[in-house]
Amino acid sequence: MEILIKLNNQTSGRDKLARLLQYMAKSGWYYMQQNENISHKNIDKLKSLEYNLATFRKLLRFGRFVDHLYLALHNIGDNKHITKITATAAKLAYTAFLLYDHVIWIARIGIIDIDISKWTKSANRFWAITIALQLSLNIYEYFKIFNCKKDVDKISSLIEGMKWRQDLTLDTLKNICDIVIPLSGLGLLKVNSGVVGTFGTISSLAAILILLNPKFKFFIS
Repeated sequence: MEILIKLNNQTSGRDKLARLLQYMAKSGWYYMQQNENISHKNIDKLKSLEYNLATFRKLLRFGRFVDHLYLALHNIGDNKHITKITATAAKLAYTAFLLYDHVIWIARIGIIDIDISKWTKSANRFWAITIALQLSLNIYEYFKIFNCKKDVDKISSLIEGMKWRQDLTLDTLKNICDIVIPLSGLGLLKVNSGVVGTFGTISSLAAILILLNPKFKFFIS
């Protein structure tokens, strides 16, 4: 209960809880569809829950593109190291994703009329770029671990690195699971909604762990 209260007291915490329920609902209705004995009414309820949670999360994120744009612009020129440049590029890509996401939410509530499908694809494109850049930072950190231990078996080095850098391990897991979602939305990865929902659930749990425990928050060494 304390964990639930802690998450609910933060906007990001509520977003992550809603995200967890959203992707659980997505995988739930997909696998329910495979069972002919389950009524379509119950399946439609889960689909409606998924849709409404996704819309609710867009509302929670509304206006946040300004924050991320400010942080990205603030970091430009501070450090020319490749990791800093990559991290800043990821922030800029995520800013673009949020901007498209805001427009999609405005369209969903009927204020403007746009082709939501096209805007969603553009949002997914920037989301995929964001995660790909974040994954490149994860890989860079693993290479640094390998290079520090040249005379040690690489598999043993990887296992030891995963134990030592739990933040890196959890962030990598989250990013690997997350990238499945926009790639699927763009049609670049052919997986069903059940798989997308499962990967989204795993990445949501990882994100909640990171939020609850600061030691799991990824840092560039």
